[in-house]
Amino acid sequence: MAADILLMLLIYFGIAAFLTTAAAQTIMWGIGFIVLVYLGADSIRAAYQPLRLDQGKKQQKDSYLSCFFSDFAIAISNPLNILFWVGIYGSVLSSTLQNHSGGAVLFYSSAIFVGIAIWDLIIASSVRFGKEFVGRRSMKIFSIAAGIVLIGFGLSFGWQALQNII
Repeated sequence: MAADILLMLLIYFGIAAFLTTAAAQTIMWGIGFIVLVYLGADSIRAAYQPLRLDQGKKQQKDSYLSCFFSDFAIAISNPLNILFWVGIYGSVLSSTLQNHSGGAVLFYSSAIFVGIAIWDLIIASSVRFGKEFVGRRSMKIFSIAAGIVLIGFGLSFGWQALQNII
């Protein structure tokens, strides 16, 4: 959510024009390629490691900060996330600024943010409580499948970057 807020603010203050340039798009696709292929390979590798379903219960407090920053880096560098904010929020912001006052911009921006917060809460809760109902074999299959999907998306991002370069 911190990455979402930052992207909303950046778009509000005009970075959308920069993010639509060919160079910026190529960089975003390239970073997305690297991040997603790495995460996919890591997910597949982790599937073959011993699985502890209670793993998150005994973490030290300093690991929360490192988790925040690693997740923030993933969210802020994800080209689909950036394209979503530029495309969806940028167009909503543009049309709202043309037809309404600043209060309407704040209302629409807040409504979008609340909707995303609800979505994130549902997904996080599903993952947190869903692992209680899923066995080790299913977790291994999900991890491998997720890794394959992440690598697939990463390769498509790499292809987009390559096409922009060519």
